[in-house]
Amino acid sequence: MIKFFRKIRQNLLLEGKTGKYFKYAIGEIFLVVVGILIAINLNNFNEQRQKEKNGIQLLTKLRHEIQQDIIYMDSLKREYGMWYSQSQFILDSVLNAKTVKLERLDQYNIGRGTMNFLHLNRSSYSDILNSGNDIIIKNSELKNKIITFFQETEVELKKLNIDNEKFQDWTYNNIDIRLWHRLWANRNLEHEDWSWLKNPKSDKFRIHETYALFFQNALKANLKAIQELQNYCKIINDSISIELNK
Repeated sequence: MIKFFRKIRQNLLLEGKTGKYFKYAIGEIFLVVVGILIAINLNNFNEQRQKEKNGIQLLTKLRHEIQQDIIYMDSLKREYGMWYSQSQFILDSVLNAKTVKLERLDQYNIGRGTMNFLHLNRSSYSDILNSGNDIIIKNSELKNKIITFFQETEVELKKLNIDNEKFQDWTYNNIDIRLWHRLWANRNLEHEDWSWLKNPKSDKFRIHETYALFFQNALKANLKAIQELQNYCKIINDSISIELNK
């Protein structure tokens, strides 16, 4: 193609048609410029499409992570429900003068003895914050909703986890850990002094009762937060699904 245009220019010069030569040269330059502009626009179009594709992939990944969070919170609610029953068992059956001695760990321990550290998947959210111009989420309102969701939940989870950590510290500072271990190992229980179980005024009785009551209140607070968080996750998940199905 280049040789073809060059041959035309050479023929015009040889024939002395200088005016036509300049007109042709200008036309050729115009075609080159148009070709460059078309190439640039095509490249920009392809980059735009790739960024939008990256945005769809990121939203798909984010939706999957949020759905996993919803499943995780369902498992937490089941686990905390069992722990709540254990705390009620201790209050109703252990600390009501019916039990002569402790024989099982669940008569003294609730769950693992500590609350879970609550969290959300943040991988895709971090990608959104760090993406710069590499991705495009066309629905800016949805993008703002996602960012607000993670900002608000981060604050609430941080406060809840701090409270849970304080409760854990209280547990280890007040519960008889040696008795805890003996119950766990099921040994040397016959030599234990169980008189405190019949004495609501004793320190051991009051600490154990307070532990069960504290755990119930902590479980209630966690369950309420988990339910609210799960509802929020479902709203964001539905919003992302609507966008992906467009």
